[in-house]
Amino acid sequence: MNIHIIMQGKGGVGKSFVAYLLCQYFNSLGNTILPIDTDPNNATLTAFKNLNVTHLEIYNDEKEVDPSKFDKLIETIADNNCDDCIIDTGASNFQPFANYLINNEVLPMLLDMGHKVFIHTVIIGGQSLNDTMIGLKSICRSFNTDIVVWFNSMFGNIADNKTFYDTIVYTENKEKIRGVVTLPKIKNEFEADLNSLLKKHLTFDEGVESPDFRLMQKQRIKNIKRDYFTLINNSLVGLE
Repeated sequence: MNIHIIMQGKGGVGKSFVAYLLCQYFNSLGNTILPIDTDPNNATLTAFKNLNVTHLEIYNDEKEVDPSKFDKLIETIADNNCDDCIIDTGASNFQPFANYLINNEVLPMLLDMGHKVFIHTVIIGGQSLNDTMIGLKSICRSFNTDIVVWFNSMFGNIADNKTFYDTIVYTENKEKIRGVVTLPKIKNEFEADLNSLLKKHLTFDEGVESPDFRLMQKQRIKNIKRDYFTLINNSLVGLE
């Protein structure tokens, strides 16, 4: 099984959207998937009923990882024979989640079980660029596994006078950073349809079939799906 953990210490950057895309992309390949939502505050992925997301509460009232609840997460993975497991984590518990993975050597254990582990993290432009780069640096420093970076350009330009490939974070960790996916800012009418789709908690295919969308809206949703899936396929080739 391929295990995809989506992590970032900055909230509101699009982690759940990345999980949403990955679930549907792997489905489109004919893969069986196990989506898991561990966000204690905003269980966004869980709201997409068609994805059959398992919501696991792994934190106690002090926002610390509860070992017995985390055990259930690992057991859920171990007892499943799906092709891809997608885990959406919460920003507010980024550090406790990371600490538990490190202190309990969870990633080496999963590797020993025959799984492949990928950590996906999101970088955004604008005022939060530095915060998300710090999150990436922390992930690179903490984990010895394949890392996939997602640029979410909807918040502003990522480059900031130099490309990502020139940054110290990349040059020091390029052997770990195995994939880079750039999510472009889409045209206004396409963005409106995508936002409507997400607000209704529908997958791309559900949107195309839904009577709530008109003919040209459905056509734009098809185009959005095609473009995102092509982008993901081209960026993640060789990571299966």
